[in-house]
Amino acid sequence: MSPNDLSPSLSPEEAAELYSCSGWGREFFSVSDAGEVCVHLRDGESTTPVSLHEIALGMKERGFDFPLLLRFQDLLDAQIRDLNEAFIKAIADHDYRAPYRGVYPIKVNQQQQVIDEVTTFGRQYH
Repeated sequence: MSPNDLSPSLSPEEAAELYSCSGWGREFFSVSDAGEVCVHLRDGESTTPVSLHEIALGMKERGFDFPLLLRFQDLLDAQIRDLNEAFIKAIADHDYRAPYRGVYPIKVNQQQQVIDEVTTFGRQYH
């Protein structure tokens, strides 16, 4: 199946497979029963799927122009946690004696909000 094969009868499961949501989106993205891509955001101990289509409609209603860059704190937090936990496990598995200190290259994203979030989420890992 290719994107050119899309038809109104494409099921959410087929769309998720076609676009390989599980391959790139991990547990953070899925296709809803309505056929919309959803981002899964933390809601306490559970997650809530939020339609990207609905987010876009809401932004349009508020007068924002497209394209938009959406940044989700949950995803940044999870990436920082996963990276650090992987190094912690590898260090323990290989009896490595030096500490790991992640370094955030400021050149990647210089927005103050992003740097603040990286600092906040990464604080527990020094």
